[in-house]
Amino acid sequence: MKYKDTIQQATDKAAQVNAFLKHHLLAAHPTNYTVGYEYISKQHRELCQAIDQKISANIRLDDFIIAELYNRYLLQEQQQQEQLLQEVSGMVTRLSGY
Repeated sequence: MKYKDTIQQATDKAAQVNAFLKHHLLAAHPTNYTVGYEYISKQHRELCQAIDQKISANIRLDDFIIAELYNRYLLQEQQQQEQLLQEVSGMVTRLSGY
């Protein structure tokens, strides 16, 4: 499991993510929210640096920039996790057949 936040931690982060999205005039759809959550969590150093650089350069964060950041820093990681889950699920299914 990627996130190990308590309910209170997740609630606090959700409020911070919503404030981040609102501040940058971003809709709270899954891609924007995921990037925002990762940024607020500070668990992905390269992503945080990229966002901080854009903010420092007064580059407005929009859906296209957020999607590009998601694709560059998070998509491959998510695909690897999904593949691992599928492999584990397959093993469980095969083992339960015996």
